Amino acid sequence: EFITLLRQRLQVANPYVRQFLVSWIAVLDSVPDIDMLEHLPEFLDGLLSMLSDPNRDIRQQADAALGEFLGEIKSIQRTAESKHDIVVPFDVKSVVAGLVEKAHDS
Repeated sequence: EFITLLRQRLQVANPYVRQFLVSWIAVLDSVPDIDMLEHLPEFLDGLLSMLSDPNRDIRQQADAALGEFLGEIKSIQRTAESKHDIVVPFDVKSVVAGLVEKAHDS
């Protein structure tokens, strides 16, 4: 599956490959028929690791992509019927647990 390959390739050290992949994530996210937010948990770790990349362009692209996803999540939440329901298309609890674990490891 493409998302699995994407997740694996996000870990490579080659800056050109990393820039290419972040660009692809942004392009695919902009296609209305593709819901990249649904797959965010699968490649979130790779995008987060790019925030500490030595290459400034990669850091900026990763930050922009993450900002877009955050904007989509906020937009979905604003349109939810109940402000107490979480309506994003992935398991928020497992994503938060993964982020907390990653924060403890660093």
